[in-house]
Order: sequence, then structure tokens, then C-alpha cells
Amino acid sequence: MSGHIVGVAIAIVASSVLVLGPLSIVAVAAPTVSIETDGESYVVGDTIEVSLGGENYSGGMSVAVYVGLLTPDGGLYTFHEGTWLEDALPWIDEIYVPDPFSMEPTAFWWFSIPSSMPPISDLGGYNFAAGLTYPETFEFVSDISFAPFDIAAGRTGHPNCRHRGYRP
Repeated sequence: MSGHIVGVAIAIVASSVLVLGPLSIVAVAAPTVSIETDGESYVVGDTIEVSLGGENYSGGMSVAVYVGLLTPDGGLYTFHEGTWLEDALPWIDEIYVPDPFSMEPTAFWWFSIPSSMPPISDLGGYNFAAGLTYPETFEFVSDISFAPFDIAAGRTGHPNCRHRGYRP
């Protein structure tokens, strides 16, 4: 008989999942940050726009903000005190994030390709990354956000046209 009860419980849970499936319920347990670029693939002459967003609905708290770039050769560069360094240092050492807080993705950086710092010029896959830690620690408050993109060899088409997807 206990097998029958377990089977009924599984059926109830399964039907509840089907009923609740379309609902979008998100519980944020800590402040979050998101990072994104304005495209997925770039060539020499393009400009990459990098945006940050964030939210907090879990009580105000202080965090450190990290923004970095992972290069195709495995390098890590972080933005710290107005420059890109080959080190894991925070962009903002400590900032208080109130509750509630919400910031839509906002452009913070623009880089022309090729860029010497951060180094974006070699062909291949890159990732901008952003994360929040407790101040003066390397303990992350929430998941790290990634914005993958690649540098490609070039486009076919008219050499003076910079519009994505243009084909004469």
C-alpha cells in the first residue's frame, strides 16, 4: 500500500508542476549583477558596447563589484581604479545595494577592435564577466554573469560598410 501512496504523491507533484509550469516565479536570495554586450561576434573596426544591470530584493547589503575579461588564451583582466589589470581586483571595493534596487542594463564601456587594454584583438572566443562578493573577501554573493563573444576574421561584402549582416 505504501507504494500506491508514493505513486499518488508523485502523480500529484507531477500534475502540480504541469499546472505551475507556465508561471514565472523568481526568488532572488541576494543582490545580482548581469553583464552583456551589444553583439555576439565582432571584426576589426567594430565597437563593442558592454552593459551592466543589477537587482536586489533580499535586504540591503554591501558588496564588492568585479568586472573582468577572459581572453582566448586563458588570460584574466579585471577593471580596477580606471584601468584593466591582469589581476583579480574589484572594480568597486564596497558599495551598499539597497532593497529594493533594480537597474536595467546600462552601457558602461565601449571598446574599438582592436583594443590594447583590455586586450581584444586575437581571433577567438572571449567572455566579459561580472560578479558580486562580500567586501574584502572573494566569497561570491551570487552567480557570476558572463557575456560571451568572439572576434571573427571578417565579413564578406562591401569593405566600407560596417552594418552587421550587409551583403551586396
